[in-house]
Amino acid sequence: MNNFVSFRDFYTAQNKAIFQAGSLYLDGRSCDFCLRVTDVNKHSIMANLSGTYLAYCECQREGGNEKMIIAAAFTNGDADNLMVGRNGIFYDRKGQDWNATIVKIIEHPISVRQAFWYPYKRIGKMVGEQIEKMASAREKAVQDQATSGIVNTTQTTDTGKIPPVPFDVGKFAGIFAAIGLAIGAIGTAIASVITGFISLVWWQMPLAIVGLILLISGPSVLLAFLKLRKRNLAPLLDGNGWAVNTRAIINIPFGASLTQMATLPPGAQRSLTDPYAEKKSPWKSYFFIGLLLSSIAYLWHSGYLHQGIIEKLQNHFSINKSEKSAEIEIGHGAEAPVAPDSGAAAPNDSKTAAKGELEATAKSSEVVPTAQTVPASKPINR
Repeated sequence: MNNFVSFRDFYTAQNKAIFQAGSLYLDGRSCDFCLRVTDVNKHSIMANLSGTYLAYCECQREGGNEKMIIAAAFTNGDADNLMVGRNGIFYDRKGQDWNATIVKIIEHPISVRQAFWYPYKRIGKMVGEQIEKMASAREKAVQDQATSGIVNTTQTTDTGKIPPVPFDVGKFAGIFAAIGLAIGAIGTAIASVITGFISLVWWQMPLAIVGLILLISGPSVLLAFLKLRKRNLAPLLDGNGWAVNTRAIINIPFGASLTQMATLPPGAQRSLTDPYAEKKSPWKSYFFIGLLLSSIAYLWHSGYLHQGIIEKLQNHFSINKSEKSAEIEIGHGAEAPVAPDSGAAAPNDSKTAAKGELEATAKSSEVVPTAQTVPASKPINR
């Protein structure tokens, strides 16, 4: 009743259920949901319907001939370092330790965090594989060329001189043209993306970055979330021969509790000082700066960046700065104290000011008499 009908022992986590064989310690994790399996191929057919990431391990006692196979469910972390052949330690219900080795893996989503980073890791892995293929092909071509050169040299010494192969100008011109076309297409794409990003308003830039992240990771996260909510315990038990007809869902929080991640002991501190760390080389920074300057120069030369865009950005930031300063001044003006009322003295002061203004107006309105001009005396002729 408590183990195969209501699953009280399994869901309350107070005691281990009768079908839990023990705990597996592997890849910095402890998996508490481990089932003992008799036939891997038969069990994996039904276990694939559970939607759970499983690692089948062959366990053997140290110094003995006892062997058994378990299926461990990984429900937390990621699957970057899980592969066939990795070793771990399995502790059964009696506390005995077994040497465990992964022999088969059924892949399913483990966590939402793994699904978020999975597209970027896949793109990086694909780029790395393509670079390795190109490097290996180039190395093989160099080796074949060197081998053919040695063979040709040997044949030349035996049969006499062979006329050299003429230099094909058209072939190399076509290669350089194709390389230039590819670089131009890549540069145009990068320039269009950068130009479109710069033309956005400042508050639209973070929204564009978030939208790009959602566009890349959103489908993977959504698919993993839906699959993680449908994980079912029943197919795992059915594959072992148990007649469990009900659905025993393993949701995301409960699944995360079945696999514990390694943590530091209480009071321990992590040392970040590496006495054998590699010396930092400034060439990476120089390369990045050179690449940035080259991109800016290419954009300027191609006409994507011109004086009009720079002036537009300057005006945009100056307008924002002026608006902020105006808001600050308005805030200070609203907080300025109001002058207190002077009471009866205010009317006397206003009367005195009005009287002074009237006197000044009267003086200015007086007509100033003009001085009479006296004609000059004529000279006397003697």
